[in-house]
This record gives sequence, structure tokens and C-alpha cells, in this order.
Amino acid sequence: MIIATDYTIKMLGNRYYVLNHEIPTCPQCGASLKTFDYKKRKITLDSGEIRNYSLRRLQCPLCDSIYLEIPDFMKPNHDSMP
Repeated sequence: MIIATDYTIKMLGNRYYVLNHEIPTCPQCGASLKTFDYKKRKITLDSGEIRNYSLRRLQCPLCDSIYLEIPDFMKPNHDSMP
């Protein structure tokens, strides 16, 4: 998982995108990560409003590791982890 700390949030249609101002690097080998695809995530605000986010999944061109990039205000979703 890559946690973005310097970003802008942009709404396109009915979905929010996190635009990272930094180029993330692979924690395994240090190479610059490339966008692989996007994963949907729903967030419920304290007000009850539901926001749909598209989070980038990043892939390392050297070691092929894949990471999810989340903004620092989101909690990691560990529901799918053993």
C-alpha cells in the first residue's frame, strides 16, 4: 500500500480521483511506479453522505509488485486480507 500525503482530489462525473503530486516509488526495489488500473472504494462521511472514489493501483516495472495508493485520510481496507 502506498499512502499519498501531497495530493489534490478531483471529481469527474460522480467519482472522486486522488491526484498525487509525487511520483510513488516501489517499497521493494525503489523504482518509479506506473498506473496499472483503478479500484473503486466507497466512503461514508460523518454526515452520512456516500462518496465514490477511484483509487490507483500501481505496478513496479522492475519487480512487477502491485500496490494500492490511498490518500492519508482513508483507512486501509483489510477486509480482503487473511
